[in-house]
Amino acid sequence: MKITKYGHACLLIQLADQKLLVDPGSFTTLPDNLPSIDLVIVTEEHYDHFNLDNLQKIKQQNPDCPMVSTVAVASSPEAKPLNINPVEEAAELAFARAATKMTFKIMETSALIVESSLSQTQMQLEKLR
Repeated sequence: MKITKYGHACLLIQLADQKLLVDPGSFTTLPDNLPSIDLVIVTEEHYDHFNLDNLQKIKQQNPDCPMVSTVAVASSPEAKPLNINPVEEAAELAFARAATKMTFKIMETSALIVESSLSQTQMQLEKLR
C-alpha cells in the first residue's frame, strides 16, 4: 500500500492496481501527472475537503471514475453534474478490482476507515486540520 498526500486533507491511496483519492479540497493542488483514479471519496462538505474545480479536473481525466460522498455533498446543487453517489454515514462499501478489495466507511467527523484484503491492515485516516 502506498499513500501520497497532496496537501491538507487529500490522500491518494494505492493498493496493487487500485487508486483511491480522498478529499481533493480547496487546499489541494493536484499534480498535472495525476495517475488514473478508480474511486474518489469526499468525506464532508467543507471547502477544505470538497472543491468543485478539483473534482471536475479529476472527472475530465477519468470520466468513468465513480465519486462517493456524504448525502450533504451528493445532494448539493454544485455537485449534481458530477453524479456523486450518496453514502450514509458508517455504511460499509466495498470496492474491488482484480485480486484486491478495499472496504471503507465514511464516519462522523470526516474519518475514513479503509481495510484492504491484500494486506489485511486497517488504518483510520483522521480528519486533518
